[in-house]
Parts: sequence; C-alpha cells; structure tokens
Amino acid sequence: MKTPVKGAIVEILGDEMTRILWEWIKQKLLVPFLDLKLETYDLSIQNRDATEDKVTVDSAKAIQTAKNKTPRAASGTGCIHGREGSLAAG
Repeated sequence: MKTPVKGAIVEILGDEMTRILWEWIKQKLLVPFLDLKLETYDLSIQNRDATEDKVTVDSAKAIQTAKNKTPRAASGTGCIHGREGSLAAG
C-alpha cells in the first residue's frame, strides 16, 4: 500500500541529464511507495523559448505557493515540498 501525499508536488524538469536522474529517482524511490500528484513544469530551453519564459514565471509562482502552504517538518531536512502538504523524511 502506498502512502498518500496530500496535495501536488511541484516538479521542475531541466536539462537532459537532470531529467534522466530525476526519472530514475522518482521511479525507483518515490513512485513505488508514495501516491504522488505531480505538477510538472518543463524548463528546457526549447520550452522556455516556446513560452517566452512564461513557464519560468509559472513554475516560480507554483514553488512560492507550495512553500507558503507547506507545513514544515520539525528537523527541516529531507522534505519534499508540495501544495497543501509535505512529506518529511527524518
């Protein structure tokens, strides 16, 4: 049984190598154990150009909103911040 994560997690995609590493981490360490809702932003240069950097502004607003709505873990380490909730490891 997966642990539910309240709200959406803001996922920022960047260059190719970062995408490969993040996808591996997500598929091996998060998806099998957590019921995640991801709010994804593609910050590749192609998408930033195509959206005239609107995606950059939108992702920054999503991060700020998530940060403002996220309860902080007591230790402050190992947190995955998301909208309306958090998952704290440690």
